[in-house]
Amino acid sequence: MSCTSSPVLTSASTFYGVTPEGGVGTWTFDTASLTSNYVVGASTGSTALTLDAASCSYTSASTGVLRTAFASANMDLAVSAATVAGVNTAALLMASPETVLANAAGTYNLMIVENQLTGGITTRTSTFATLQVDVAGAWSLCRGVAYSPTCGGSTGSFVTNAGGGFNLVSGGNTLGRVFVKATVAKKVLTVALNDTTTVPGTTVSGMWVGATNDIFVSGASDGVYVTNTNEQSTSLHTLAGLTLKPNARPTAVTVVPNQPVQGAFEIVTGDTVAGVMVNDVGIVSSLGIYADVTKSNSTSTGFIRFGVKP
Repeated sequence: MSCTSSPVLTSASTFYGVTPEGGVGTWTFDTASLTSNYVVGASTGSTALTLDAASCSYTSASTGVLRTAFASANMDLAVSAATVAGVNTAALLMASPETVLANAAGTYNLMIVENQLTGGITTRTSTFATLQVDVAGAWSLCRGVAYSPTCGGSTGSFVTNAGGGFNLVSGGNTLGRVFVKATVAKKVLTVALNDTTTVPGTTVSGMWVGATNDIFVSGASDGVYVTNTNEQSTSLHTLAGLTLKPNARPTAVTVVPNQPVQGAFEIVTGDTVAGVMVNDVGIVSSLGIYADVTKSNSTSTGFIRFGVKP
């Protein structure tokens, strides 16, 4: 693919970004000076961008290897990066997120990474989940299984946030911030999680990336996805039918459609965690979003990758 003849950087909107550490920020892009300007919490920055026309993405020396790219199917979706408290971090961005609760309704597959801080010790986990949201914003979450009203998972409501998007509320407590992008039939969702109330003495921060659980159809979302990770790495992932080829792997791996739940896919990596073979789980949306996680709840193995197809 080549971007030499078509612009892929836009400054038309303010983008709301979510980081794997639970950060929430805003990004703007200047087409004249090729810069990314961001505010994440107390951290602000302006990053010079260099176009890599071969991958339709941008690099920046100040944020390491992490890349910036915009989804060609929906330019309101992007992946980028920032330097927060001196550390480079990836971010998934969304401009003009939904403000009407009914527009967020649907059943989503989620890729989740969470950082649990208890007694000064942080454990990092990743998993998949399913999320049901009704037209009034009521939500219920089922971890590791298909959605069922009897799964016994967390419940709560989305509440409109005047600053953009929604608050993720449960038991009267705000657990995080939600952003949703919806078209007629497809929806994607991001959550910045900052839960200090569910478990006394424990803070859980992290990131959810979701897409409605439309049946995975081989070939429908083929292409090259520019992705960043919570481990400050980047890669180009080529999805072709029922194969996935990360540019760092010598050969493609197989994906198993609609597993472990409808709309998701299992990535047969052959990788091991603590000596046990663990396949990854991924989602992809025709809106141009990709995400996958290592399906593990072991200490310090939580991993998420997310990006867009330029």
